[in-house]
Amino acid sequence: MSIRVVDKAREATLVAACLTQDEKMVAAVLTEVLADDDPGAMLHLAMACAKDTASLLVQSVGPEAALKLTRDRVVELRAETSE
Repeated sequence: MSIRVVDKAREATLVAACLTQDEKMVAAVLTEVLADDDPGAMLHLAMACAKDTASLLVQSVGPEAALKLTRDRVVELRAETSE
């Protein structure tokens, strides 16, 4: 799946919003995504976020450790939701 430039810009905006704890900026990005004519816009945004997160993890700890950390986190979060 090819990530559009607009999706990368939205993803970068979300990162900035998280760093500044700007909930209005988050809401603005999500509103923009929902108004996008592309029915896959939300999926594209999610993939842009996931790919950058994965890339940072791999650069930080290597591919095998990144996968292990991610899988362990999924198990941990799933356990929390089932409590």
